[in-house]
Amino acid sequence: MTANKALDDLRIVPAVRSDADSVADLYLASRAAMLPDLRRVHSDSAVRHWIATCLLPDTEVWLAKLGGEGTVSGMLALDGSFIDQLYLAPAWFRHGIGTRLIDHAKAVRPEGLSLYCFKRNETARHFYERQGFRLAVERDGRSNEEGEPDCLYLWP
Repeated sequence: MTANKALDDLRIVPAVRSDADSVADLYLASRAAMLPDLRRVHSDSAVRHWIATCLLPDTEVWLAKLGGEGTVSGMLALDGSFIDQLYLAPAWFRHGIGTRLIDHAKAVRPEGLSLYCFKRNETARHFYERQGFRLAVERDGRSNEEGEPDCLYLWP
């Protein structure tokens, strides 16, 4: 299936507990692809456990699913108006799926959104800025597990 045809069939749907393995696979692959030298603070099994027992049950998680088979190509987790997680399958970077997920978040939270992004993740920062987010605060990394400088972005 071509990328354009798959995007014609893209659906944004709520995640359910049975999606935990697909979400974990996507999360781990995306982080490894975008920031391969990011300090790992949790094992893969700990991440999988967290997704299954904390993220999916306690957070509003939306999945981008492609085609009839429902391949998970992206995920977005909202905690109130905070975008807690946004990850895409590496094969689907730069195909408009992130924009579709952000548009969905804007539709369900029209009063505004916020998110943190690692400062050195220039690709993500440019993406958020193109989506209308504005840089509000830069932090030195003492506030996150990875110890990485990060940035708070706000929309609108």
